[in-house]
Amino acid sequence: MKLSLLERAFWGRHGLMRTTHLFRLDEQNPRNDFRQMAHARRKMLSTHQMMGLATAISMAVTVYGGQHALNTGDSSLHKASLPFTIGLYSATAALALASPPKLIPSRGGRDTITFHKYFAALHMAGMIVTPLIAPGGSDPMSVRRRHQISGYTTFGAFTSGILVVTVFK
Repeated sequence: MKLSLLERAFWGRHGLMRTTHLFRLDEQNPRNDFRQMAHARRKMLSTHQMMGLATAISMAVTVYGGQHALNTGDSSLHKASLPFTIGLYSATAALALASPPKLIPSRGGRDTITFHKYFAALHMAGMIVTPLIAPGGSDPMSVRRRHQISGYTTFGAFTSGILVVTVFK
């Protein structure tokens, strides 16, 4: 099985999941290892899907709170929802990144998961960039506008990542 660098770091012979004995490599019976990894992958990616929906709702509240802050000056909802959104987002991403590798090779070409991963790269970049350009107390409106655009773009990429695998599956 050909593993990416990240998959090797977690699931390779000397990967984190193997060395911590969370998932022991069953060299005597490879079928047991295959079953164990398939079960773990299914559980982790199912949880990733559910948490992705919760993250989308939380992100929508945060975006709404940010727009409300720009319109009224009251940023309490935006500030209150930020830690929850970032925590959910991080946990959801961790589940996808740490899940076992695909056990049956794909046929090649682009499918919905490929586009889901493209959107994931976009919204992950947005989750990094958006807080970095967050307006301070006396920042000009142009900084607020860039933060707003980045927030909406991140939310759009996140939502598109969900839609591409639910609508076009």
